[in-house]
Amino acid sequence: MTGRRDLDVQAASALVSARSSRADDEVRRLRADLRLAFADLVSAQTRSRDLTAARDRLRELAGLLAKREAAGDAAGFDRLRAEREVLDLETDLGVATTERTRAQATLAGFFDDITDPFQIVAVANAPSTAPLPELDVLLDRANTARGEFLALRHEVQAAELFAKASDRRLIPEPEVVGGTKSSTLAGGDLGTVFTVHATLPLFDRGRPEQAMAAARRVQAEARAEALRLILRGQVAALREALIQRRASAERYRSEAVSNATEIERIARVSYDAGERGILELLDAHRLAASARVRQAALDLAVRQIEIELEFATGWEIGS
Repeated sequence: MTGRRDLDVQAASALVSARSSRADDEVRRLRADLRLAFADLVSAQTRSRDLTAARDRLRELAGLLAKREAAGDAAGFDRLRAEREVLDLETDLGVATTERTRAQATLAGFFDDITDPFQIVAVANAPSTAPLPELDVLLDRANTARGEFLALRHEVQAAELFAKASDRRLIPEPEVVGGTKSSTLAGGDLGTVFTVHATLPLFDRGRPEQAMAAARRVQAEARAEALRLILRGQVAALREALIQRRASAERYRSEAVSNATEIERIARVSYDAGERGILELLDAHRLAASARVRQAALDLAVRQIEIELEFATGWEIGS
């Protein structure tokens, strides 16, 4: 009659919603970890592919130098130096292959139906060029998408409902009880009995419950404010880091990687013409391979920041 029981039920439902919101955040974290594992595999595949191509080019060069040496047109030093460069690249390729295997195993751990994780191949997408929203827009998005924020709001709501329910304890709630009554007097008899009674809160006025509800509300509000301050700094740092890493990756791609093939070609022509030595030719091959591998690392760093920013704010980065 006082509505206290309904308020208790609503408060309990709010707490259930809080737990559900936190569970949603855990699922989002799991998705982010899955995407990070995918990005690691893409980067490892790219490094392996680029190092394999560089090794094969140097193997071809070493074989050509061996033929020239046999014909007396090249020095043995050139062949030995090229073979040493091939060995160094094979060592780097072994490390990259190990990293790719580890990334495949990590990615397979997110699924239960993969029998051979080492057959997993990740298909890479083009780097994202979508503009970043302003900081306030990202924070507003995080305020409505992050499960912890939603959970704390539900906890504040539950505390307010518990406080209202404790206030209703001052109002007596009558209870009607019905049953049967038997008697052995004068031969015995059996009849129906109805009673009405109510508890008067002379001493128990719900003050402990009110204090507990108020404390829970203050605690939830304080945690929400602390999370808001922490998230503001985190999102600002992630956004700025993403801007800088994107610019660095694009600048390196346009200035270093795009010229790598041309540097190799010029060095090879100059070597064949006798204008450059073997060390300069191998240095050109090394610079080209290093540029491509470094670009893969830069692209991975960009993708990692994008994923963390998406998790922190709930904003999905477009292509």
